This record gives sequence, C-alpha cells and structure tokens, in this order.
Amino acid sequence: MHLRFLCHAHRTLVEQSRSRALSVWDLSQQKALLFQQRGELERAVAAAGGALEAAEVLLTMHRKATAIDLHRFADAACLTLRLIRDLRQPELTRRLLCSCIAKLQPHIVSGAHQQTALACCQRLMEVRTPSERTHTHEPVPNSAGADNRRLH
Repeated sequence: MHLRFLCHAHRTLVEQSRSRALSVWDLSQQKALLFQQRGELERAVAAAGGALEAAEVLLTMHRKATAIDLHRFADAACLTLRLIRDLRQPELTRRLLCSCIAKLQPHIVSGAHQQTALACCQRLMEVRTPSERTHTHEPVPNSAGADNRRLH
C-alpha cells in the first residue's frame, strides 16, 4: 500500500504478532468511528488508516488469508475510503481504492476464498458516490506527493 498511516515503529510492532495486529485493527476501527461521530474527520482518517494497515498485515501475514481476514480488510478499507472521500479528496480516494483492490487481487485469482474477495472488491467500489460514478471524465486537481503522506 502506498499510503502509510502508522509510523515505522508501530508498523514493526504490528508485523511482529497476529494478536498485536488484531488489537491495533480493533482499537483503530473503534477510534475512527468515535472520531467520525464527533466530526473530527482528519483524526478519523488517521485512525481508520491505522486499522487498514493492521488489516493489510493480517491479510498478508499467512500464505492463506481467511475469509475473516478479507472481510476485516474490506471493513477497514471502506471506512478509510469513506472518510477520505468525505474530506473531498477524490484523487486520494481513487488511489487508495486502486491500492486496496490490488491487495485483494491475488485472492481473486486463486485461493479458497475467491468469491469472498470479489464481494470485498464490490463493497470497495460501492464506496464511491453517485456523482463520482457519473463524472469520472472530469479532470481532478493534481495532489503531488499525496501517496507519501503520513497521517500518524
């Protein structure tokens, strides 16, 4: 994933243990939802992004991801995408969407949970608003360096 929400130290901790990754995912999702309810969208994005990174680690930690791993990743990705979209960052939203679908692609092509991976991709695609679906031909302002942002 091109976006990084966790600092290097936290990312390393998440990668060391499945239980740590699960804890970070759970706590970050809860924080994101709380910040979203409070209207603190930037803080919500940072927390949701942390959950997304933890879910990505869980998805790639084992050679065979479970259906739960796929759903966890999709949940975190959908939340993060909605929040970034709500901040009116269409280019960043598209980049994250493409990156998330790319993470799911190996599970679509092969594996025991192909249908689950396809369903997760469908959920990600549905995050876009109707206006984004009909106006995709309009130019989007260039946000140089957006894929290198650190929100943690």
